[in-house]
Amino acid sequence: MKRQERRKGKKTEVRESSVPSERNGESRGVMPWKRDSPLFKGQVAERSTGFDPHEKSTSHQVCVRRQKAAIETPAVLAGIHVNGEIDAGFQDKMENMFHTAYYVVKKEKPFTDFPDLVQLNSRTGSNMTNCYLSDKACLRFTIDIYNEEREQLLSDLKNAGYISVMIDGATDTGNIENEIVYVKFFNKERGVVQSFLGIEDVKHAHADGVLSAVQTVFEKAGLDNWKEKAGIRSGGFNKENQRLKQLQEVLQYLHQQYHYSPKALRELRMLADAMEEKVLKPTNLKGSRWLPYIHKATQILCNSYAIFVAHFEDQVSPERTTRPSSAVMGRAKNILHYLKSHTNVQFMHFLLDTLDFLKALSLQFQQDSLTPGEAVQYIEACLNGLTELCLEPGEQQRKMLADAMNGTYRGVELKNTTTDTLATDRKKITDMLTKHIESRLGDLLSTESIVQTFSALDHNVWPKLDNSDESKEAFVLHGRANIESLCHHYQSILVREGTTVTEVLGEYRLYKIWARMRNGPLRDTLLEILQRGDQQTKFNNLGIFAQIYLTMAVSTAACERGFSCMKRVKSDWRSSLSTKNLTRLMFLTIEGPSLDTFDAKRADVLTLIPPPENVTSRHMAIAREVWDTLASHEK
Repeated sequence: MKRQERRKGKKTEVRESSVPSERNGESRGVMPWKRDSPLFKGQVAERSTGFDPHEKSTSHQVCVRRQKAAIETPAVLAGIHVNGEIDAGFQDKMENMFHTAYYVVKKEKPFTDFPDLVQLNSRTGSNMTNCYLSDKACLRFTIDIYNEEREQLLSDLKNAGYISVMIDGATDTGNIENEIVYVKFFNKERGVVQSFLGIEDVKHAHADGVLSAVQTVFEKAGLDNWKEKAGIRSGGFNKENQRLKQLQEVLQYLHQQYHYSPKALRELRMLADAMEEKVLKPTNLKGSRWLPYIHKATQILCNSYAIFVAHFEDQVSPERTTRPSSAVMGRAKNILHYLKSHTNVQFMHFLLDTLDFLKALSLQFQQDSLTPGEAVQYIEACLNGLTELCLEPGEQQRKMLADAMNGTYRGVELKNTTTDTLATDRKKITDMLTKHIESRLGDLLSTESIVQTFSALDHNVWPKLDNSDESKEAFVLHGRANIESLCHHYQSILVREGTTVTEVLGEYRLYKIWARMRNGPLRDTLLEILQRGDQQTKFNNLGIFAQIYLTMAVSTAACERGFSCMKRVKSDWRSSLSTKNLTRLMFLTIEGPSLDTFDAKRADVLTLIPPPENVTSRHMAIAREVWDTLASHEK
């Protein structure tokens, strides 16, 4: 019986140094602990030695930090609203916490880096608080910053007269089909704005499912009437020429040869050093965008042509010490046969000339400030360049023909040497590209397109006005029919705005007198009449068409950049990010201010973060008591 009593006493023995009592709590400056707290009472079957490994646990360390914060924070919070002013020390600490959280988001880091960064800043002398040292606190800071930064966008969208909606779809690392939404609108203070609005997963991969996802994005933004003032634009080059197909096979083999064989790549670079030239590793063709991949691969092959030929000759040489396999030698002979053909070398440089025109057009279409009129000019310039290539060799091909006049090109003896054997192939490829561009961008090039009618506003294409009667008549009548077509096309908008065709034509006459002596692009002229107060009053009705023209979306390049951001944020290590958090992170990454201009004072620095719910019940008692005390002080 005495042994059982001693054993029973040992079970209930608890060390006062490990568990705070009311007396110890008061003496140490900690808030009074309730006697019915699970930590105070302990467990009946728990020995005193059970606290030793518990003190090293992660959950206990979390509570220690919370208890330490509880000692300092209530005293600070109690003086926050003294005399209606915020305590400067507390505000400085919280601003530093917000800046640290924004750094994590802007640099696309995981939330788990936040506690370490806070501790690092504390060690380097920054004034940081001991509260909120968790990834969940970083998420809460991110939400506050997101709400504050997005409020300006939503306010401008609600006040915008007309918006363009750009949508595109892609699959993220979690194999979830997502639909991204960008908007473009005019704001008097900010000018033409193009901004990321949101991303939503597609429940059903059909037209109604895509439209439902887009509708959900606008509903979350509080823009239920977006269809009334929106125009939507949603975002292959499939035909192949035989020579183009052969070149693609050669480029793909070069990538495989030097990507999967470190030995071959090392030999290639050693050979380039011996020849005192530079060589880049051949790139892959199988990318999401065909044009930049094949352009870069072709450029590498043309620039390092002699090095690749020398390396393949070394592989098939009988004097080589270590002979490669018969399969490798067979492929090397085929590549050599292709690269030593005069016609094939010509085609490589002709394709490089062609891709230069297409690359320039692609880069021009990626500009956020691109207007429909400028897009038409760029397209026509590209088509004219392709026509020139059809009629005569381009710059790269001319250089190649000049260097190979004696049958040798960069020290390589070519076979079947002739001056130009690609006249037929040039015409086939340029015609094929021209037809593809015209079919793809026909809505911009068609003379019956509504885009062409906006040329009536472009003072750069108006007939010149001089003293002759013919020029005066041509100037007066120019653009009138197009303005009437615009009024007919946008009749519902004119009715909603309460204007008539006669009023628009009257303002157009004044606009022609005012703008005929102006120089510069049409975009700058239209922005001036929309942003200057006197011009805005004078051209109030004509400004409707100016806003529509400036907000027209020509391409969905912004959506592609948005998906690039999505793949960086939602990586393989963060594939479980929810759509809501993904939207927040992408918005701050894309549209958020830079780290230098971000101002934490705009955010709600006095927001208190409740304790997480995924801790043990024993620690939840401590966390809940700390939270209740902080909340009472805030009130």
